[in-house]
Amino acid sequence: MIRKFITLCLILCVCAAAVHSLRGEEKICAEADSRSSFASSNDGTINEKTFGLHFSLASEKLVSSYIIESYGEGYLARSDCFELEDSSLSSLISMIEFDGAVIRFGGILCDENLNFTKSVILCGDIYMQNANLNLSGAETHLEDFTFNSEGGSIGIKSGRCKARSAKVYSKGASAFVLDGVSGASLVIDGADITADSSVGAVVCSRGTVSVKSGKIVNKYAPAIVNSGTLYLSGSPLISGFSFDAVTDNPIYLSENGEYLSSAVSVIYKQKFEKGSFNIVFRNADRESASLVTLFDETAEKTEHVFFEECSYTDEDNVSAVYIPNAAKFYLGNSLYATAEFLDGDVPRQPDNPQKNGYSFVGWYKDTAYSEPYVFSAENDDIALYASFSLNAPEFSIFSKSFVYDGKNHLFGFDKISHSLSAEGSYSFVWYKNGEELSCSSSTLNLSAVG
Repeated sequence: MIRKFITLCLILCVCAAAVHSLRGEEKICAEADSRSSFASSNDGTINEKTFGLHFSLASEKLVSSYIIESYGEGYLARSDCFELEDSSLSSLISMIEFDGAVIRFGGILCDENLNFTKSVILCGDIYMQNANLNLSGAETHLEDFTFNSEGGSIGIKSGRCKARSAKVYSKGASAFVLDGVSGASLVIDGADITADSSVGAVVCSRGTVSVKSGKIVNKYAPAIVNSGTLYLSGSPLISGFSFDAVTDNPIYLSENGEYLSSAVSVIYKQKFEKGSFNIVFRNADRESASLVTLFDETAEKTEHVFFEECSYTDEDNVSAVYIPNAAKFYLGNSLYATAEFLDGDVPRQPDNPQKNGYSFVGWYKDTAYSEPYVFSAENDDIALYASFSLNAPEFSIFSKSFVYDGKNHLFGFDKISHSLSAEGSYSFVWYKNGEELSCSSSTLNLSAVG
């Protein structure tokens, strides 16, 4: 009899739907529901069980809304068309979940993991104990949604979750965890997120986190822990214990043309070595980069430099930890030029220096000019010294011929000049057949030529 009754209800629902459809109604809904009705088990016996039927036809796609409340020792889901109850909240959700559903929690308590596999909008209040709310639908929106948990998190396994007017608090665990596929993403745009976690309030192992506005606070560790892709823009409040964020990868400081405009402290999990160029922030401008205080993996404060463009990378508008080696070029004791270079690069040679009265010979590794330098790849600082040779003076010597007459004849320069003439005097040395003569004047007395 019960089966016949249910079959009759189904026929009546279909007939009613057809009638309403002919009348041009946008939505036709029929319900057969009994909180104490019966359904057949797999072996054909009749077992007492909650039974609900939801039937609707629409001229265009409709979004259905459900309210889930505590009911006795289980849970009750209500919509405009039907009610369903089940002792297990996860089982109840699997029965009503479909793309586009709006599910509002009525302040319920849950101690089992909940899995949403469809695109849904979650509203209302839910309290979870040692259990996670896992999202894997293509698009999940948290609107007017409050999530309070002790020992549980909202896990984003795949798809995109957008948290706007949401309050998420987790005690003893992270508020959001992205540990599924790399394509998973979380957009925080106005949400209030607080955690008492020893790891992080928002933990991204894989995927993308985009923080545009709102608040992310963690009392015992950084607010954000990132091993995926992290965008920071707008003016969110990000506050962690000691440091606001920890990242393995460069952080983007703008999104869709909006730059970060609030201060944040970041640990970049790397030890920056001398002679290296490491991009730490992308899509930045000078102001947004200046708002970030950077620390290396040892928690040592580290300066980063903004580059609109740079020869070390094809990217524009980046901020990098730039710790170059230096090649210093000296003229005597004075620094002539400095060339910065990274490990494995060849220092750029400066223009040849000029010195009055001298010709540049080359660069040497030592001040004794005993070891000439050949420009090649280097991995450390170097100091080089300019060597010069004195230019020879321009001169001519007039010729002298005479018959030996026992007298002295004056022999000297017809012309002599040098660029250093105004700075000092000449010293003269005369040679005969390669042997130095004793005369040191500009003229030489000859008594014989031969």
